[in-house]
Amino acid sequence: PTHIETYIHRTGRTARAGTIGTAITLCSAQQLQPFDRLINELNMGKHVRHYQATEILHGSFTLDSEI
Repeated sequence: PTHIETYIHRTGRTARAGTIGTAITLCSAQQLQPFDRLINELNMGKHVRHYQATEILHGSFTLDSEI
């Protein structure tokens, strides 16, 4: 999403009724820079991890539960 409100609404669906959830956003190389700007505007940079597609496809990544 290009608008903060839309991104918050969509990712907010990962956690309902006060529960904790993990949102995974897939970006192409062209979308990564605008996505990073959006995350920085939300002051959420410390909560974001970047993974390469090969890491995801091969299962060589883990979700950090402390993010």
